[in-house]
Amino acid sequence: MTRYVSSCFITLVVLFLWRVEDIADACVCFPQHPQQAFCNAEVVIRAKVVGKEAVPNAIKYDIQQIKMFKGCDQVIHAIYTYTTSCSVTLEINKEYLFTGKLETDGTMHVTLCDFIESWEAMSATQKKSLTQRYESGCKCKVCVGVFDGNYRNITVHQFCSIFTQHIFLKRLLWSHWQTLENWGNDQSVILVFLSFCSDPQIIRCTSIPCTISAPEECLWTDWVMEKSHSGPQAQHFACINRSDGSCAWYRGIAPPKKEFLDIEDP
Repeated sequence: MTRYVSSCFITLVVLFLWRVEDIADACVCFPQHPQQAFCNAEVVIRAKVVGKEAVPNAIKYDIQQIKMFKGCDQVIHAIYTYTTSCSVTLEINKEYLFTGKLETDGTMHVTLCDFIESWEAMSATQKKSLTQRYESGCKCKVCVGVFDGNYRNITVHQFCSIFTQHIFLKRLLWSHWQTLENWGNDQSVILVFLSFCSDPQIIRCTSIPCTISAPEECLWTDWVMEKSHSGPQAQHFACINRSDGSCAWYRGIAPPKKEFLDIEDP
């Protein structure tokens, strides 16, 4: 290898590694139906943004809490978003629905991967479901991944690549994370995934054909039908638990009738 070729090779390697690091720092989020976001969140509130302040490693948004749909009894006066690629930009004097994480010190933190929507842009069904539909649907069984009895050989079936899985793990742990060679055996990682086994089993359909594999699942077809994650099912449907233990989509604001048993997916 000549000196010129060697120099070019080294340059290409440096550029490649720089690009990989740049991609790894990008914000990669797993699409969630609003109901999944509600069930996964520690705190869900409606609030008006009234101020903004830069603090160490984060942006602090002062808020006026209007209503708490899920979380602790305390009133939240500020929301924090870390100054990373996943940070959130909010408008002053605008009302939002926030889903996020409650830290041990009582502060609420949000990222782009949380469901944050302008209150004005939300449908009537979504607003009503915050108090009547979504929570009842959280009783439906869900797991992001499939685990065997030894908690090994994890298959995260809804991710398109190992790279995406790794980024997802990095976001969840919010701290030091394991290499791809050993993350499947790390108990802290497993516990993080197991913590996501409480929201409705809403399976995102990415191509046709797609089907459910268990009666407690709801098939989410917005992406394949509308090329959007804010389609009719996200706007107007909730996945609710039925008397026989199965789950099904329910549309509308009115409470489902007692004999609601044989609803079909849209």
